[in-house]
Amino acid sequence: MTAVLVAGRSGSGFAAELGSMAVDDQVDALVVMGFDPVTHLAVPRVIAVVIAMPCLAMLSSLTGSRGLAVGVVPAGPAGRPST
Repeated sequence: MTAVLVAGRSGSGFAAELGSMAVDDQVDALVVMGFDPVTHLAVPRVIAVVIAMPCLAMLSSLTGSRGLAVGVVPAGPAGRPST
């Protein structure tokens, strides 16, 4: 679930930003200056996703485990968990 959310959010944001840069001729300006657009535009975002995805997956797993633990603990009198 986390991977789908990250892929959708980062993919759509990246596509929108590249589209805007292409309309404004910013990508062509990078090429004219001698820079590789892929190196300057795509690689940093891919590295960021590679670093952030394991952290988000761990956080998602911990949150799901915590939610399961809260939902499974039986309630005693007055709604407090029994010990």
